[in-house]
Amino acid sequence: MKVSSFVRDRMREYLEQYRVVVWYDGEGAFEEVFDSLGIPECTRVSAKESRLRARRDAEDAFVRVSAAGGSNEAAPSLLIYVPVSRYIDEGDRVQDLFE
Repeated sequence: MKVSSFVRDRMREYLEQYRVVVWYDGEGAFEEVFDSLGIPECTRVSAKESRLRARRDAEDAFVRVSAAGGSNEAAPSLLIYVPVSRYIDEGDRVQDLFE
């Protein structure tokens, strides 16, 4: 199994379980995998160009995901790709738009 296939499968599992996933990729190594993900009913938001724009888009998508309620198998999901490392320090974490 290729690494990209493994990552796709894990993202599908996470999205089925949590419905909203923030994917931190500090090295930007999985940008192509994110771009090629084909998960039905999944809204993908990338923070590559603008974190502020991505935050706004994610909020709009989150409203749609929340409104669906998760009652059916094809419940919508939201995947947010953030091409930076996740903050470890609590002070920095407060400033992260996706924490």
